[in-house]
Amino acid sequence: MLVGRGGEFLRPVVVLKKFNNEVFLGVPLTHTDKKGKYYFTFKLNNKKSVAILSQVRLFDAKRMKYKIGMINEKDFLILKEKIRQLLS
Repeated sequence: MLVGRGGEFLRPVVVLKKFNNEVFLGVPLTHTDKKGKYYFTFKLNNKKSVAILSQVRLFDAKRMKYKIGMINEKDFLILKEKIRQLLS
């Protein structure tokens, strides 16, 4: 997970799949309340987070700064299924 804002322009990300030590597939997060098929709302560290499903992409692992938390397994499985539905 990355933390957004600041001079380094970082943003929170859920890591969906690690391919190697250099790249991973991830989905960016926001705290802004969004609705619709391109968004998935869940709790992260007892705060509401919204995954922006339309922005799934590869990230360079060099941009990883620190871990801010773990999404629970149930929400992670729902998130992956919503992404599969968008891609099919």
